Amino acid sequence: MNNSQETEVKNENKSGFPPTGGAGVERGSEARLRRAARHAWWAAWFIRFCGLFWRVRIEDPEGRLASPNPWILVLWHNRVLATPLAYRKWFSHRRGVVLTSPSGDGEVLARTVAAFGMGAVRGSSSRRGARALRELTGVLKEGRDVIITPDGPRGPRYQVAPGVVALAAMTGVEVLPIDIEIRGYFELGSWDRFRVPWPWGMITLRMREPINVPRKVDEAARDAYCKAIGDALQGDANAP
Repeated sequence: MNNSQETEVKNENKSGFPPTGGAGVERGSEARLRRAARHAWWAAWFIRFCGLFWRVRIEDPEGRLASPNPWILVLWHNRVLATPLAYRKWFSHRRGVVLTSPSGDGEVLARTVAAFGMGAVRGSSSRRGARALRELTGVLKEGRDVIITPDGPRGPRYQVAPGVVALAAMTGVEVLPIDIEIRGYFELGSWDRFRVPWPWGMITLRMREPINVPRKVDEAARDAYCKAIGDALQGDANAP
């Protein structure tokens, strides 16, 4: 590894995004990409089909998502399933980009959200974190939202990684926590106990108070902002 590569890796590991275990964006073989495309097609089909029956409610009394300004939208990793559908259906005037890992699962997620008209930036702290921060900064400057699961992609569950605070500090864009409550769901055996709403489930997306992060944040303040974001997302997070 040459000096420039060493510098890039060091910068990536300072990004604050949670590790994924991947080593950059996994282009993979044609067979792997075709498999990811199939999985994404089925995921998008499942979301659209269940969306015919899900009862989705948006609580945004201040009309924050009616604002023309971009947001850094954050939500827990195990509540994301209905989000692309809700974003496309109720906020079609907005343009959003999702941060996904550079792993195979991240490829499936990127292709799934693309089916709902959303973009994706691939990154993790293992190699692409600093580059992902730069790309997300450009997205926000273009007036598009950035959507982040701050405890993903590997956890720990319900623990906010500092990458979202770093992005807010760099850009001056406010963090808008979306507290998602699901009534009527089953859980997968994944690290986050991913919640899949039953077709008759009730899904409520609550826009919490925005969090404004100053440009200069020391370690103690960073941890405090991470806690504030986690508290805003808490909802029924500790429910069994």
